[in-house]
Amino acid sequence: MTQYKTSSEAQQQYNQTLTFYEQYKDYTGMNAVISQGSEDGSPYFIANPNPMNNNTLILASVSGPYFITEANYATVASQTLLLSYLQGLLSQL
Repeated sequence: MTQYKTSSEAQQQYNQTLTFYEQYKDYTGMNAVISQGSEDGSPYFIANPNPMNNNTLILASVSGPYFITEANYATVASQTLLLSYLQGLLSQL
């Protein structure tokens, strides 16, 4: 998690990160962003940077001046685990 001076700076970083993962399709032919939504009013997305397998998932979110990222590496990475992490973190901000 990174704290920026303003919420607009954090939002800009979130948008740049989302664009980066959306552009993966240009290289792999497959969508890297596999889920998008909102948790407690904070937008998030989950990306799989290697769409050929499911062992790495990246979560990114923004809440006020906070830009949140977390990775889940496993035999089968879990979106549910990442969203539970995000819920817990947002409840503390």
